[in-house]
Order: sequence, then structure tokens, then C-alpha cells
Amino acid sequence: MYLWKRAIAKTRGAVLVLIRFGDLEKRINLFGTSTKFNFDLQLEVKPSWYIIMPESGFKIFWNIVMVALLLYTATFVPFKTAFIDDVGFEFEIFEYTVDFLFVCDLFVNFLSAYIDTDRKMEIRVRVIANSYLRSWFLFDMAACFPF
Repeated sequence: MYLWKRAIAKTRGAVLVLIRFGDLEKRINLFGTSTKFNFDLQLEVKPSWYIIMPESGFKIFWNIVMVALLLYTATFVPFKTAFIDDVGFEFEIFEYTVDFLFVCDLFVNFLSAYIDTDRKMEIRVRVIANSYLRSWFLFDMAACFPF
């Protein structure tokens, strides 16, 4: 019985250490590290309320929805184009909804924080927008046009 109590106590201690190091890793990813020996205390920069953090529940849900829409677009749209001549009104509404969600994805990406090459969380809107414009913006814009 004594060994079990010690094992449980050590397990609890290990969990506390893992939680502490997890918090430390988040802070390092958010604020970065310094190679200077003179460590200055920096104020924690709090992102604006409209910045979407990568680990937020909304962003995870949004990414799942976008993957589902991309799978739909990649599989069913070519099939419909090749083999289905006439679609109903409800299906057209669904198609326009998909296109609208791709347009919304443009705005979500302009406001989504990301981890840069220095492993720091980028939360400045101007830098996020410039990075997005230089990377995936043209591809996402092309996905918005209904065909």
C-alpha cells in the first residue's frame, strides 16, 4: 500500500511539472526567447479581441469546416460538372452558401494569428495581412469565384 501511495504522489508531481512546462512552452511560443544575457522584463502583449488565435475553438472548427468544403469541392463538383445537367433550387442555394463560406475564409485568414519562423506568435494585423497576401491569398481568392 505504501508503494502505491508513493507512486500516486509521484504521478501527481509529474502532472504538475507537465502542466508547468506546457504553460512555459506556450509563453515561449507567444513571446519568444532572447539570446541576450541582460534579460529585460517585457510586458505581455495581449492580442486584440478580433485576432483569432490558432488554438482557439473557433479556429479549429473553422478549419474542419474548410477541409470538408474543400473535399466536397474537389470530389463532387467535377462529378456534377461532368454528369449532372440540371440541379434543383435547393442545391443552388447550397452551392452559393459554399462560395460564401470561402469568401468568409478570406476574412478569417486576415485575422488569424500564426507562429512565425522564430517560433513567436504573430498577432499584429498588418504583419498577418502582409504574410497572407504574399502566401495563400491568390489561391483562396480564386476559390471564391462560383463556377
